[in-house]
Amino acid sequence: MSIRIYHDSPVEASWFLGLDTRLESAELEKIHSRGSNPPSIDELVVYDRPDIILEVDGQPVLVLEKSREVPTGHNVGQRFPRLVRAAEMGVPVIKFFPFDAMKHGEYAGKCHLNARLLKAFDRMTEIHDVPVLAVNWPCDDDWELIDDGSEDKLLSDLISDFIDEGFDEWCDAFDAQLVRNEKELDRRLAKRSQYDLPPGSVEITDTSSVLREISHYFDGASPNQLQSRPETVVYEIGMSPANCRREDPYTGTQFIYDYNWCRTGASPDEKERNLILHFPKIERKTWYDKNPNDSTRKSQCWYLTANAFKFKDGLDVIRE
Repeated sequence: MSIRIYHDSPVEASWFLGLDTRLESAELEKIHSRGSNPPSIDELVVYDRPDIILEVDGQPVLVLEKSREVPTGHNVGQRFPRLVRAAEMGVPVIKFFPFDAMKHGEYAGKCHLNARLLKAFDRMTEIHDVPVLAVNWPCDDDWELIDDGSEDKLLSDLISDFIDEGFDEWCDAFDAQLVRNEKELDRRLAKRSQYDLPPGSVEITDTSSVLREISHYFDGASPNQLQSRPETVVYEIGMSPANCRREDPYTGTQFIYDYNWCRTGASPDEKERNLILHFPKIERKTWYDKNPNDSTRKSQCWYLTANAFKFKDGLDVIRE
């Protein structure tokens, strides 16, 4: 059996090797830019590069992402497209991160996981029929991250059982972690039920009212392209023209809202509601100049799931 670990950072590769002694003899390979990796790896990095890809006998069997930040507030969608791509390709996903921890700096304080992320993981698991797991990086009684090696115990157990069961994506440990994630989601929603609903930047509205509002400046495609779905999710993104050349966290956040309130199937076309990204401060030309749908750039992530873009001066349908 040949085991190879593709990585974005040698530090993270070394850490991953230590999760199970059977990984210590694995070959290490840097994840290169798109077009410079083996085809199966290139398919996984087409949206963005994950931290770790575990390959066995030439086939990717796991994507792992590690972060010291609690996904809350503005950063909840950070790095999300790379996880979506793995799920689309049928490769199990683990995101290892703190559910609760202290944030330092100017806005110091306790941070708590936004439950909408766990909800999106649950929907991705259901839709793509592949485990998408959240694994907690624990903190101590002072809300500081534990960083003595013991924080890896649960993750190490998951990886070991995955290896024991021949890299079966539905191994017992992964199944058990999915159950823990579901209970964690239920617990957090019981405490903060507002996270079962969209945030203030997102509105679920009648498609007919959206089309009436934009009919006076519609250009290019007929509004009929959006009418097949009675409801539409409008995600307002308040970027200014000066700072609109960026992807994180918005491109990831659009996927969270898509899975939670739009998506019904594996294809971005399979939705019960339209998803419109609304840029009220940006004109169409400025947007496309700074964010082309270019497969060699991360800006392509803007075009991966939305049905339409609504600008200051018009609306463009991206997909039906």
